[in-house]
Amino acid sequence: MKGLDLPATADRLAKVRLGAGQPNVTTIDRLSADVRVLAETAIDELKRPVFVHLPVDKSDFYSNVAVFYGESWKAYPSAQNDMTSACRCYALGENTAAVFHSMLVLQAGLYALAGHLGLAFPTGIELQQWGNITDLIESGLHARQKETAQKQKGQTKDQLLEFYSNTAMQFTFFKDAWRNRVAHGRKSYDADEAHTILVHVKIFMIALSKQVKEAAPSGQTQ
Repeated sequence: MKGLDLPATADRLAKVRLGAGQPNVTTIDRLSADVRVLAETAIDELKRPVFVHLPVDKSDFYSNVAVFYGESWKAYPSAQNDMTSACRCYALGENTAAVFHSMLVLQAGLYALAGHLGLAFPTGIELQQWGNITDLIESGLHARQKETAQKQKGQTKDQLLEFYSNTAMQFTFFKDAWRNRVAHGRKSYDADEAHTILVHVKIFMIALSKQVKEAAPSGQTQ
């Protein structure tokens, strides 16, 4: 009852329980009257809160966020708040907000990848523009590709080279297609677009988490 924020109903219920525990005092008529007052009190209190309707087909986005993001949920703990906000905003019809938070989820992956590549930023990565970071990451990825080509052989080398190449292209795509637009208020998104972006980001973050995970808490320079 406390979780429902119905204090008057809770008080009235306690009185009904107390009366029901005194059979020598409480009659059927009195108990019936007490229950009627309890119902009226509950109805009056329930008229005050505002309830939001959640479509059934979106309920999992609201309540099963960790499941939706799979392995990336644990790989990027600093992104968990934005993962939750992205899914819940989508579930509640706040589609542009869902896209905005999805871009912040990607940002956690971007920072982790920069750290994975050993990139340094004198003023801290948090103060850098995405464009600057992705440019340096592309340079770092090219260097890592050459290093991998020299040290690794066979299928392992091919898989790593494909991973680094796809990662660079994906971050550039996200930046140009969605991040810049939503960050600067250039576009609003409908439900279909928000869902597409949510799924796209999720798939990318899960793939990224197989090779790159957060090495330090958010806010620290990589």
